[in-house]
Amino acid sequence: MQIKAKQDVFLEEEVARLVSIPIEKVRSLAQTRRLGSLPSDSAGGERVYSASDLAIISFLYPRCREST
Repeated sequence: MQIKAKQDVFLEEEVARLVSIPIEKVRSLAQTRRLGSLPSDSAGGERVYSASDLAIISFLYPRCREST
């Protein structure tokens, strides 16, 4: 997975695409692991993720696939 060094915020769709997982799984991991944040101006309720959140999701997801 490669990301731009200057990019520090990712939307749910970008995280799902970069990690190659369904967006529902991104949302589930975000809720259970308390990742991402809801910006105050987010009308749709879409979370934004930091590069650290992205790294955690990419680390955790292979474990989730093995346990299901």
